Amino acid sequence: MTMEKVCPRCGTRFACSLDAVMDCLCAGVALDDAQRRFIADNYDDCLCNDCLRILRETFYSTGINPRYAPIVKPKSYSE
Repeated sequence: MTMEKVCPRCGTRFACSLDAVMDCLCAGVALDDAQRRFIADNYDDCLCNDCLRILRETFYSTGINPRYAPIVKPKSYSE
């Protein structure tokens, strides 16, 4: 069953197939664990595909929240 939702980030109406998530358009937007955690922590409902893509493309480049940044080990001086 498809539901009409309103994106909490941009206000756009979109169709959500939560009961068949693999058929939902959002299944085509690959997000990593930190990005999914950020969405869950900051939004109460699904984001539209445009917002998912924007978040994916800008998440690490805009310094959204350092707590979600991937851990990068500093290079050893002996390398």
